[in-house]
Amino acid sequence: MLLAHKIELRPTTEQAEYLDKACGSRRHCYNQLLVHFKQDGIKWAKSAAYQYYINTVKAKFPWYSEVSSRITRNAIDDLDNAFKHFFRRVKLGEKSGFPKFKKKGINDSFALRETEKFDIHNRLLRIEKLKTKIEMRQKLRFSGKEKQITISKYAGKYFASVLIDTEDYNPKDINRQKSVGVDFGIKELAVLSTGEVVKANQKLKSNLKRLVKLNRSLAKKKISSNKRAKTKLKIQKLHFRIAKQRHD
Repeated sequence: MLLAHKIELRPTTEQAEYLDKACGSRRHCYNQLLVHFKQDGIKWAKSAAYQYYINTVKAKFPWYSEVSSRITRNAIDDLDNAFKHFFRRVKLGEKSGFPKFKKKGINDSFALRETEKFDIHNRLLRIEKLKTKIEMRQKLRFSGKEKQITISKYAGKYFASVLIDTEDYNPKDINRQKSVGVDFGIKELAVLSTGEVVKANQKLKSNLKRLVKLNRSLAKKKISSNKRAKTKLKIQKLHFRIAKQRHD
């Protein structure tokens, strides 16, 4: 069974610079390919994209070589997947949604889908062309063969989602419990049919109010200013904290 385990990373300043460069290289390559295939008379084909990547894009931007070659190469697979979804929606008569350019700071990520390009030992992650190993917040939850890894950045934090082929988990082996009725309320979060009362999360309410204020503050900031960028980062971090509180 294939299962993914997402773990927060704790990179050094030098390692964070490499991860940012890798995210930027993948985003840049994706956008360069999309520019080419948006031109009139040029139809999308994965084989044509690969040839254009080798002969033009990679030659034009030699700084791609500062990170693992598979990071930019995998941008072809990502764009091919986007075009497949586009053609499927067109065929079904749905709203097509042509592939869009990727923006910095939005869904920043890159993937390594070849096992020789990375490996994990205890709480240390090795990535090709990065001289040092990155510390992980915890060990992998599952044992088995690591198939691929996706590194993402959100709210100033870095995460590794590792796909593992494992036999540790069987969905049939579940300790099922008796059903219980839940009545959601305003004063209390919930009251169970067993009589148990789940208190409301006051800190969550406080953070939601703070989020409203920060969004109002962001709307008043000048676009592309440093103050706007700082406020935007605060909002991302608060969104991350709120998501964790809701999950808890």
